[in-house]
Amino acid sequence: SMTASNLSQRKAEAEAFKAKGNDLFQSGNSIKAFEQYSQAIDLDSTNFIYYGNRAAAALKLNRNQEALSDCEHALRLSTDASNAHRTKFFYRKASSLVGLNRSQDALQALDNGLALDNAHPQLLALKQKLQQAPGANKSGKKKIVIEEVDSSKDAVVEEAAPVKKSGKKKIVIEEVDSSKDAVVEEAAPVKKSGKKKIVIEEVDSSKDAVVEEAAP
Repeated sequence: SMTASNLSQRKAEAEAFKAKGNDLFQSGNSIKAFEQYSQAIDLDSTNFIYYGNRAAAALKLNRNQEALSDCEHALRLSTDASNAHRTKFFYRKASSLVGLNRSQDALQALDNGLALDNAHPQLLALKQKLQQAPGANKSGKKKIVIEEVDSSKDAVVEEAAPVKKSGKKKIVIEEVDSSKDAVVEEAAPVKKSGKKKIVIEEVDSSKDAVVEEAAP
C-alpha cells in the first residue's frame, strides 16, 4: 500500500504537471497541454480538475469523444464540488456533444448546468445557438424539407418509381400536419404510417386523369 508521504508526493507531482499543462493551454499549445494533463491523471486519477482541464484541451483539438469521456469523469468525481466547477464541466460536455452532432444530448447537458446556475452566460449562449439551429429539436438524424406541392393540400409528393413506358406513375402521398413544414426523413423505409399509394393513370393526352387508390 502507498504510504502517506508517497501519496502526497504523487499529488504534488500531479499538480506540477497540471500547472505546466495550464501554461501550455493558455499559450495555445493544446496538444502538449493534453499530454501534461494526462500525466497528472496518471499520478492522481481522483482529481476532477485534471479531467475537466484535459476535456478543454481535447475540445480545442476536436477530440470530442475524449472530451465527452473526460467530462463524464469530472462530473462523477465532482459531486460535492462548487457549482462554478460543475457548470463548466456541463458546458464542456455540451460542447463535445455538439461536436459529435448530438444536439438533443447537448441541450440536456446545458439544462443540467442551468439547473445549477440559471444565469450562466456560456450555457445560455450555447443553448440559444442550438435552439436557433435548423432541426434543433429533432434527433441527430438528417432531415430533408420538401416544399408543399400545392398549398391547398397538406401533402408531400415524391416519385417512388421512375415513369414507366406505360405512362403510369407511382406516387406516395404522406399526410402531414398543415401547421408544420412537411419533413421527410432521408433513407427511411416506407412504413405503414397512414401512407397511401395512389396510381395516376394518364388518359389520352389530355390533362384529365383517373385516380384510383391502390390497396394499402
